Amino acid sequence: MFSYLIANHVTLQGKQTVPCTFFAAETHACFSFRAANRLDQTMNPDAESFVFSRSFPVHRTPMLSNLFAYIEDLKIRTAYGMLRRIKRVKEADPRPSFYPIVLMLHLDEGREPLIERQSLIAFSEWIRHGTPSFTMSVMVERCESQDTEKYLAELDKCLKTQIGESCINVHTLLVTYRDSNDLSETTSAVIQCTEIGALIPNTLVVNFPQFENFQSRKNYNDVALREFWKKIVTYDKKCLAICKGELWRIKPKAELTVDIWWVVEDDDILLLFMYLITNWRKFVDAKVRLFPVISDHWTQEAEAKIVEAINDRVAHSWIVAELSIERIEEDAVALYKGLRRNQNAVDLPPTTTTEEETTPMAKKHSGAKQLNARMQEKSAHSDLVFVNIPKWSSESEGSQRKFFHFLQSLTDRFNLMVLFRPPSLEFNIKKPEKSAREAVVL
Repeated sequence: MFSYLIANHVTLQGKQTVPCTFFAAETHACFSFRAANRLDQTMNPDAESFVFSRSFPVHRTPMLSNLFAYIEDLKIRTAYGMLRRIKRVKEADPRPSFYPIVLMLHLDEGREPLIERQSLIAFSEWIRHGTPSFTMSVMVERCESQDTEKYLAELDKCLKTQIGESCINVHTLLVTYRDSNDLSETTSAVIQCTEIGALIPNTLVVNFPQFENFQSRKNYNDVALREFWKKIVTYDKKCLAICKGELWRIKPKAELTVDIWWVVEDDDILLLFMYLITNWRKFVDAKVRLFPVISDHWTQEAEAKIVEAINDRVAHSWIVAELSIERIEEDAVALYKGLRRNQNAVDLPPTTTTEEETTPMAKKHSGAKQLNARMQEKSAHSDLVFVNIPKWSSESEGSQRKFFHFLQSLTDRFNLMVLFRPPSLEFNIKKPEKSAREAVVL
């Protein structure tokens, strides 16, 4: 039995109201949206719920009614137990902790929407053992000339089929928008307002942006795609995973090679995801190689300390992989540091460069190209590549276009990749006294 959840407006931070329509379908998970709403109102009575449920009447006998009531009560009790346990764990450990709560975002205007959604589901399957909740939000344009309600019903049926063939429970959320120019605010509303009880998504999973030509302005005219990415690029409060290629086609095999490129920063989010992924059945027997990337300008003594710290962090992450530290020019590493500090330019040591290398466009992407060249040298024949990308700034004009150019330079000639951008708050994997696995998998 399914019920549709409908809302006419979404409030942004209690001030701005964005007109849109939500359609959500319950799935066979540990608790339903309806139970989660009751939990949310019970735990936080001051919060305003933006979802209103409407159930279709079903004729039941008294015995069946009692059975359904018992099952509904059991769902709520189970949900209460989960939320209380999460609350106890978070209150007991004052240090920042992170376990992915996934919100998959898909714009239903892609060239192959079924394949794109399947890649998002495939990635979510890889991290299912450490993720308590999955939600997929599909954004559809409401056109007057088309029968939108009929299309939404067909899309909802298609989503149920795709999710039913997977091994995860996903709550689906269909969102309609009337104008592409308002899609940015609608996307922002979905990111900020989507939650299941106390489980608020902290990880956004999206497909790689498919523009025909990143460099040409005349081909950069897909208004819906640009508006969809406007908030995602600069929304740094949540972790971002970008899936490139048909990830669902990867099959488990003995000679499967997985490469992890980690430009060493202050957080361990990439290592956390790699722990979950490499323990998934598809990658248990795979050959995993970890390439921490550091600058080549350190002295021998300083580099020894950095290498020791990297080995310690990798040991705490419980990743079983071949470790090979890569030293690269300061430009590539400084790009990450500069963007993280919201700077448009970074201070680099004096070097001898040609006039072409000092042009603004070459300066912005030289680091990404250098890293891509090293990745092609080591991982050209790998089946799957993971890499972290820097935190992006919204201060400079055209940051969205720069972000797309950076992605193109970094992923050039790679067909199957997953890119991770950590949130603004830094999380570190700490090795507790009792059990290290509980620190990673809740």
